[in-house]
Amino acid sequence: MELYLGSLQVEESPTFTLNGKILDHGKGFYATTSRIEARLLAQKLMEDHHAARSFVNIYEMNETAMDSLNCLKFKGVSKKWLKFVMDNRLKRNFSHNYDIVIGPTANDKAYKQFDFFEGEILLTSSIIENLRALNLVEQYSFHTQRALTALQFIEAVPVTCKLSQEQLRLLLPSKITWLVEYLHDDYGLSIKDCLDQIYHSNLYKKLSTESTQYWHLGPIALYNELLQELGDGWGK
Repeated sequence: MELYLGSLQVEESPTFTLNGKILDHGKGFYATTSRIEARLLAQKLMEDHHAARSFVNIYEMNETAMDSLNCLKFKGVSKKWLKFVMDNRLKRNFSHNYDIVIGPTANDKAYKQFDFFEGEILLTSSIIENLRALNLVEQYSFHTQRALTALQFIEAVPVTCKLSQEQLRLLLPSKITWLVEYLHDDYGLSIKDCLDQIYHSNLYKKLSTESTQYWHLGPIALYNELLQELGDGWGK
């Protein structure tokens, strides 16, 4: 099975220092089963650091080796997964003894739900339902040197600041979802009306065309431009 890591560097020898922040499963080396997700991360790192290029590092996972490792696998979003992630995020001295942890990859939208959990704004059942709707991709995290021996580096594919139209098509739904949420929350429009406004806007034409490079803008920047296009007094 192949795993992928988006990075600014070629990472032939995975170490815990690559992404050693306290993340979903604690300090460790993280890779995803989604090549597209890894590429999007590589693109984001390139933009954040104003780098000329980044890489999608590809590894072969020795699944047989996992039989001798202490593995924890979450089958999608669940209460047990959410508790495990929040323990890692919130409990200062929390640790575990797993070699490998497998579970959903939390993205920006998932972190928003985590904030709701921390602030006790929503019921846990509602947060679980919202997280499941995000269709989070799967990730593997490696927490011991023994676990890292199950990974074999294959190659690093360079990434430049350009997406194919097919890749852009896969990226657009997440951007549109954010814009819909903002319009709905700020103006109380129905989902259909929000989508009508977005899909008939000049912003959408720019966003859906790779050469404009609008796909790399964050949701807030896109939303501000949409409001500017709609004009003063719109939605009142």
